[in-house]
Amino acid sequence: MVRGEQYVTAVWARDFSTLWHGLRRLLIPLYKQNRAGTVLVTVAVILLLLAPFILLSLSLWLSNFHTEFVSPGNLHLTAAILALTSASAVVLIFISATVQSKLGIFQSTMYALCCPIAVSIICSCFVSSLNDARKDGSVTWRGRQYNMTEYTKLLSDNRAKAKR
Repeated sequence: MVRGEQYVTAVWARDFSTLWHGLRRLLIPLYKQNRAGTVLVTVAVILLLLAPFILLSLSLWLSNFHTEFVSPGNLHLTAAILALTSASAVVLIFISATVQSKLGIFQSTMYALCCPIAVSIICSCFVSSLNDARKDGSVTWRGRQYNMTEYTKLLSDNRAKAKR
């Protein structure tokens, strides 16, 4: 077995613009074919990627929260449990990103520290793609605008022919 990472390049994810439009080219046709499934995938991606970071900040905020309506002992215990689990999830995310950067793709481990920024970019691209999927000419690739309704109609016709 031979490792060949140095021989493979990603044409659609070299910089921010190509990554953004590459994700849009994946999501918008998927939305045209299966709207409910694409919305569920987007919600799942947002929850899986952002939930540990949001829960960590929420639990830290709750640990400092005092009101007369909630008994402080129960709130602090719940916030402490939530903070512990979300902090361990965030630490595991950073450890896995560090290991992947160092051993998997032979990059600096400093890239692992940018994980929250990458998560926010990916989630915002998913939401933006769903928002723009209803528009015509919403996919741009190599300086050209594409109308996805033509391609999805052609794809559905080909699927119907294949079933016969």
